[in-house]
Amino acid sequence: MDFLDVDGHWAYRPIEQLYCLSIVSGRAPGLFVPDDGATRAEITKMALLMNGYQVDLTAESSFPDIDGGHWAYRYIATAERLGVVNGYGDGLFRPDNKVSRAELVKIFLLAAGKSLPENYSYSFVDVPEYAWYYPYVGMAFNLDLLSGYGDGTFRPDREVTRAEAAKIAVYMMAMP
Repeated sequence: MDFLDVDGHWAYRPIEQLYCLSIVSGRAPGLFVPDDGATRAEITKMALLMNGYQVDLTAESSFPDIDGGHWAYRYIATAERLGVVNGYGDGLFRPDNKVSRAELVKIFLLAAGKSLPENYSYSFVDVPEYAWYYPYVGMAFNLDLLSGYGDGTFRPDREVTRAEAAKIAVYMMAMP
């Protein structure tokens, strides 16, 4: 692995493992940029590849803000066809938006084919039962994918870094 910015980083091993499996790549020659926020396109690619999906080279996306020229077009189109990703309320995918903790758990859990349990045994002061991400956060918490903070919050809108996404991906890949 030839990334100049991951030597000594706390997520060196997960990044290395995913790089060796061709699940992640750098943002620029020699740079992984581990502490930058992960994008929706990057997380979609990771979610598919970490679960062994083949990219469908004939898949077409219905999202008007992504076209065949985007580097992740086929990943996004494949994930859309599989029901792993969807757009925002306005129909856009926004591939270069940074991913929140809530979005990450939903995409990763859907790609892994995890069934949402009917009962959840967790409580975060900032995760109301009516939130779209409530069941996904519950499952992620019960699977020990993500934990809360000492103040009782989950911080569902907090950006996930590329390093954090790599760690979670490796953990999920090791799950039965």
